[in-house]
Amino acid sequence: PKTRQAFMEEEARQFALNIKAMEKDIRGLKLADETFMNTCQEVLASDLPRVYDFGPDGHVHAVGELNTIGRGCNAEDLVRVQQELSQGLEQDVLTPMKQWLFAWSTVQARLKELEEMRIEVDSRKRQVFNLRQKETKMKENLDSSSNDHQRKVREKKLEETWRMQ
Repeated sequence: PKTRQAFMEEEARQFALNIKAMEKDIRGLKLADETFMNTCQEVLASDLPRVYDFGPDGHVHAVGELNTIGRGCNAEDLVRVQQELSQGLEQDVLTPMKQWLFAWSTVQARLKELEEMRIEVDSRKRQVFNLRQKETKMKENLDSSSNDHQRKVREKKLEETWRMQ
């Protein structure tokens, strides 16, 4: 049967995978937004195409003045909004995600140490259990000794077993 630790670890591991995927997507979104804003600035600063017509002198001349698509638009506002968005994503979303992932990696390292310790403790428990069983059998053998020599030999073996514990 699964332990409560195993259930929690499984859920946290899946959450970490989701966070990593989301972080990757958010970074892609952030880059796409920055690229989009740069493109907007370039487009808004670009000249509108003008109409050309023949002038009275027979040569081609532009009709009207040269204007940009973004006339009246403040490009500095776009830069500011994009920077605020980027900083907000970094500070309010990505940083907490990174902190959680760092905490998770720390927990994983500790869990590995604990698992190794648990295995060692289980091994020691089995050794102690086996020694206790051996001790019980040796005490029974000691009680059933037929002479003093046999009793002393069995007592010596029993004492050796106690020293092992």
